[in-house]
Amino acid sequence: MYTTASLLGDSAWTLSESVRILQESKRLERRTREIALTYWRRRLGLIAGGSTSERALRRILIVDDDPRILELLGDGLKHDYTIETATNGGEAMAAIQRQRPDLVLLDVILPGMSGIHLLKLIKQRDRTIAVVILTGSGNALLEAQALESGAEGFVRKPFDLSYLERLVAEIVRG
Repeated sequence: MYTTASLLGDSAWTLSESVRILQESKRLERRTREIALTYWRRRLGLIAGGSTSERALRRILIVDDDPRILELLGDGLKHDYTIETATNGGEAMAAIQRQRPDLVLLDVILPGMSGIHLLKLIKQRDRTIAVVILTGSGNALLEAQALESGAEGFVRKPFDLSYLERLVAEIVRG
């Protein structure tokens, strides 16, 4: 039987070594969870009839001026899709010109240009690009305007990420 003393010798770990080991342990735990999540997402996608390689090729452009939303959505969707982000209408249109996205997740309030105006510009450029409007507003008139302008969906913040992931999968599957 091994004892701690026999494994470590006569010296005990210093506090800094203990902290480093704890931090590395937490990092490995997060990475293990991330790998398991990716595995099960792909496995469930295959069970549901979706091809992981086909879904991985789908491009999603996330347009929001809040970096926390960009990070949350980017992290939540990056395992199944190619993600690009923009913080305003100009960046979004430049991204669309560079490479056509399959779906745009679009905040309604942006600096310099409203999300509804950007939605109209996107649809003028390419009517086949799917757009889902994200908003913190419960304004029914705004929702009607977005849907009349060609949005495929309207999601209110704060949103349920699992609901949004299902909506995205449904829209990009066609």
